[in-house]
Formats: sequence, C-alpha cells, structure tokens
Amino acid sequence: MRRAWLAACMGVAAVRLLLGLASFPVFGPLDEHLHFDMVVRYARHAAPQGRRRLLPATAAVFVECESWEYVMREAQARFVGQQEPSWRRIHPAGVVVADVMAIGNAESFEPPVYYAVAGAWMRIGEALGQAGCRLVYWVRLLNVFIYLAVMVVAAAAAREWYPDRPLVSQGMAAVLAVLPQDIFMFVGNNPLMALWGGGGFWLLARGLRPCGPAPTETIAGAACLAAAVLTKIAAVPVAGVILLLPIVAAIRAGRGSRRAPLILNAALAVAVTALPIAAWMRGGGPVAATEQGLEEKVRGTRGMTRAPWAESLAHPILRPSGAAVFTRDLLVSFWLGETFWHGRLPGRGAAGVLVMVTTVCAMLGVWLAPRNRRDPRRILEGLAWTALGVMAAAMALFSLTTDFSGLVYPSPAYPYLTSGRLAITVLVPFLLAWLAGLDRMARGLGFPRAGSAFVGATLVALAWQSTAAILRTAPSAFNWFHLP
Repeated sequence: MRRAWLAACMGVAAVRLLLGLASFPVFGPLDEHLHFDMVVRYARHAAPQGRRRLLPATAAVFVECESWEYVMREAQARFVGQQEPSWRRIHPAGVVVADVMAIGNAESFEPPVYYAVAGAWMRIGEALGQAGCRLVYWVRLLNVFIYLAVMVVAAAAAREWYPDRPLVSQGMAAVLAVLPQDIFMFVGNNPLMALWGGGGFWLLARGLRPCGPAPTETIAGAACLAAAVLTKIAAVPVAGVILLLPIVAAIRAGRGSRRAPLILNAALAVAVTALPIAAWMRGGGPVAATEQGLEEKVRGTRGMTRAPWAESLAHPILRPSGAAVFTRDLLVSFWLGETFWHGRLPGRGAAGVLVMVTTVCAMLGVWLAPRNRRDPRRILEGLAWTALGVMAAAMALFSLTTDFSGLVYPSPAYPYLTSGRLAITVLVPFLLAWLAGLDRMARGLGFPRAGSAFVGATLVALAWQSTAAILRTAPSAFNWFHLP
C-alpha cells in the first residue's frame, strides 16, 4: 500500500513537472541562461577558470528563444517589437548575438557537480537530435528525474522514522507531489542540492538508531553533503548543520564502550565531507572557493557592494517590521517559488497564508509536545529547524551588509535577499519537521485530526498554485508547445 501511494504521488509529480517545464518559456528569470551556458561549457569539456562571458552557442540560443513574458507586460513587448517569438520575425541576429555574448556569467564561479551531470545529459540529448530551444527543454527534463529521486529519499526517511504517524509517513509524498516551488522548472544547480541535502540527512540520521551507524551509510551520507557543497556554495550552512548528526550521536552515547566507535564515525563523516571540498579548492580552477572569488561572484558580477557600517546599523531588517517582512517573504518564496510573470509576482492567495500559519504551528508543535530526550526524532526535527534558521541568518546577514544601489532585486527599496531557492538543500529535513510538528501540535492540544486538516488544506492550496502556474504559462507562444 505504501509503495502504491508513493508511486501514485510520483506519477502526479512527474506529470506536473513535465507540463510545467514545457509551459515555462526559455529563458527563466532565475539566471537560467547563465546556468545553461555553464552546462554547455561542461558538455564541451571547457570548464571555466574564473569569470567568463557567454559562449557564442549560448548567445545564439538566447536570441532564438528568449521570452519577454517574465519581465514585461504585453503592451511593453508590443512597443519594442518583441511580442512574437524570434522564429516568427526578422531581426539582426548577428548584432544581437554579439551583444548577448558581452554578458558576464556570474555562475562561472560555482562548483562543478551539477554542470558536469547536466553536461553529460546534454550530450545525450544532442546525440538524439535535440538542438536550439529544444535542447534547453531537454536539459530541463533532467530535473524530473532529480525530483523523483528527492521524493524517494524523502519518503524513505519519513517511513523509517515515523512509521506510526501516517500524517508524516504518507504526507511527505503528497506534499512533494504538488509542491509549487518553480525552481525545478528551469535549468540550474538548485534542484540537485535538494537531493544531496535529503540524502545526506537520511543516511547520517541512521546513526541515531539504537543499533548505531553503519560505516557505509556514514560514508554515503557525508559524500552527499560534500556533493551538495560541490553543487552550489550556498549549501554550506545547511550541510554544516546536517553534519552535526554523527557528532550528536557520539555525544548522546555518554561514557562507555559505545562512545569510541561513534566518535570515530563522526570523524569519518567530517573527513569524507571535507576532503572532496578541500581537493576542489586546491584544484586551481574553483575561484569561488576563496573569499576573493565569492566576493567577485556575489558583489562584482552582480553589481553589489559592501554597505558602510552606518547603513548596516540603520537597515530595516534590524527592526521588528523589517524582520517580519524578511521572514514572511523568505518562507513564502521557499514554498511557492519566485518566478515573475508579465513583470510581477503572481498572487499567493490562500497558499501564502497557509504555509506561513502551518510553519509557525509546526514550530510551536516542537515545544508543545512532551519532552523525551531519548527520542532521536526530536533531534532530527530540532536540527532541521536549526538548518533552516542558520540559512535564514546567513541570508539576513548578507542583506544587512550589502548595498543594493542600482539593482531591481534586492534593491534600496527592498533591501532583503529572500530567495527561498538558496535554502533548497534543507527541503527534505524541513518537510519532515513540518509534518511532524503539525502532528505533535495537534496531538498535544488533544485534537489529533487537526494536523490532518491543516495538511489537507495546505495540499489543496499548493495544488492550486501548481495548476495556476501551468494554466498561466501554457498559452505562451514562446514555450515548448509552440516551437517550430
């Protein structure tokens, strides 16, 4: 029954993702053209060494496929003569391609794992005859397999730790089946972080079982965390918190014969995580591994500068109202995505309210439930919330110390970095803690069915958001359905 339920949820997710990634035009507003350029580089065995301009091949696809629908309204597109796809109109392609090639690729400082995998996937697509705009959609297709793997890992973790709580063990697959996080619709390294983060959390958490950890699980879990960091530097805060799992297991063992093997296990996890990252940092090419490289990526190529201390101390995030705006927008973006359409962010409606309310309730559930220090599930939930909190704190610190003058997002009027996709590494641990927290809250208040009602209402709202995104973008003349 459980396998059939997971298979059904995976089928729903696959159909939703296929329709979604085909409906969204190329290129998406979340730096998809930059990520695609990196995939092309790795497919051509030309890994960048520092900041690079776009390749001619990428620029040509950009000119052919780029849609105005993310950033402009129809009247604006008509005014500048771009309301039709490029394959339906005549334009000075050579001049435009040359202009696009001048764009600097800030993603050239990022680690190689996703781009190497996607580059191999691109070569398969090219062998099958995919080219131009269709090749971008082919690379997007990789996200379907990544997402289904995330669902398998998440469902396995939920079944293993909450076999007696159907709201958690079955709710995990249901939530992922309808989750409207749109980062999985575009070419980019963020989706793979969710898989590595979930895999690392699940495997290292097994060390908290009474039988203790298996070395193979520790090695595999730590390798997942290393892969997360080698997929995107933004995974570092969450990976660091998850790496505390074997350390906590050693501390819980107390003094005795069991503690020494657990200490060695924790050391093994740290070593397996750190060594690949250290090797990458010493490789010469990964400029982003250094503070100077990170500084150039996030500030130099993005047009950001360090804010003077006087401006930082006056930042609105230090006030309750500003902190509330930051927290609200980060959580909603984490759940629902952040893709603009026709120059504005689509309405969140009931989904935005429900994800905020249920997240707060789930956090309260941690404190309302009876304390049991020997229950390892409480440790898992606590570390999941801690990981999200550490990531939020890192993004708040960046917002606090950066001057966004001249930018659209973040900007002087909205000086907050609230891109939930940057925290996607914590997706599986967060959903596990969210479901468990709602279940604990409902049971603690004496209304066991209230948790199911909360989750059910959220599922309906999330499903509508996912459906609305597809209905909104499917008629576009720029998407896969309308390619020549």
